Amino acid sequence: MKYDDLMELKKSICSNYINSYEKNGFIKIKPLPLDDKKDITLDFTTCTICNAKENIKKKCLGYDYVMIQPALRNTHMNVLARKKDDDFFFSYFSMMGGFKYYDDIKNEEYEFSKVIKSEYDFLKQYGEVIVLTIPTQYERYLRISTKIMDYLVQNGCKIKFSDCDEKNLKWKYGIGGVEGYGTRWEISNGGDLVNWGNTINVLVDGIPFGIDFGGGVESLIYANLKLKNSIYASDAMTDSVNEFCSDNSLNEKIVDCIVSSMCIISNKEKIILRDKYVLNSYMTILKSLMVINDVSFNKIMSIVENINMQNKWCLSNPFVVDEFEKHFAEIDKKYNVLLESRNIDKVLRIFDLFYDENDINWKKNKNVVKSHYSKYINNLPDVELLALKKSNNKKIEKRIRYDN
Repeated sequence: MKYDDLMELKKSICSNYINSYEKNGFIKIKPLPLDDKKDITLDFTTCTICNAKENIKKKCLGYDYVMIQPALRNTHMNVLARKKDDDFFFSYFSMMGGFKYYDDIKNEEYEFSKVIKSEYDFLKQYGEVIVLTIPTQYERYLRISTKIMDYLVQNGCKIKFSDCDEKNLKWKYGIGGVEGYGTRWEISNGGDLVNWGNTINVLVDGIPFGIDFGGGVESLIYANLKLKNSIYASDAMTDSVNEFCSDNSLNEKIVDCIVSSMCIISNKEKIILRDKYVLNSYMTILKSLMVINDVSFNKIMSIVENINMQNKWCLSNPFVVDEFEKHFAEIDKKYNVLLESRNIDKVLRIFDLFYDENDINWKKNKNVVKSHYSKYINNLPDVELLALKKSNNKKIEKRIRYDN
């Protein structure tokens, strides 16, 4: 699918979602800045409930709203840092969702059931199979009426009562006394089931307060178009970027690191502390993947410029290209310092001895070596060690050719 067509599809899906809730009295609101300085519990805005947090803290009711919220999550950075792991999701994505307050907790079952029905009616327009998972360990918090349960089943929804330990369906929001218990929505269009989103009952001091709901736009497009993964549904996936990613799956990770770094640079007035750590981590992984995949810096900058020129992309910023180049130069310098370290040969020999690409927990093997070098290795991601090994081998080959 061409980029312009992809963006039109996204626009259509988001508009359809917003309209379906506005008809029921919800107010459409603007997204919060990706870097929400008022919320110290987050590195970046990560969910649609953020707009309701102040009311939740004060236990004040507000207006029911729906929105499309840009989000950046670095929770899958370990996937990017391991060469063998596939990257099915982008760090940067969009969430469509909102919040519904309980005006009267006596209506909890009715209101929660109504949102469940609304989410299903929307999803069934885009998928052949819709699965609603209800964790039995939290079932007492998820009051869905018999009438709505019957409606879902009669209209093709597959309801799954999970007796697994569904800890990921319990939420903490960084506010004392507040917790949420949720369902999980999955969607398929002839392929594998895709985790789309959740409908969550939010409690304050044990009393039902409201409903946090929504899911990923890219995940829905991914399922609807039967794409390889949700990366190809991203706003950053221009035609040329798409072509670059299609050449090699590691290139998908490269673009993920580029986009995440651009998000941080273009949304932070000043890069400090945690933000700097996250930015450096993304750029370190980016540098390593470039070496492993033989991707030039010029190619990286052409991708940065290509993404930045898309006016449709909400993070477009005239200074982001220069800032990206400046921050990357720092990482490149640190990489070269490591490569020229007098201990690098010993470190890489230990790495060769214990590294197992097929063993996701290979770090356990490193504990066998009780030395300064094993501790040094522990602090570096797999892809950086692999990149250093490749660069060091080239350095040795060049030296041999020179000596001969």
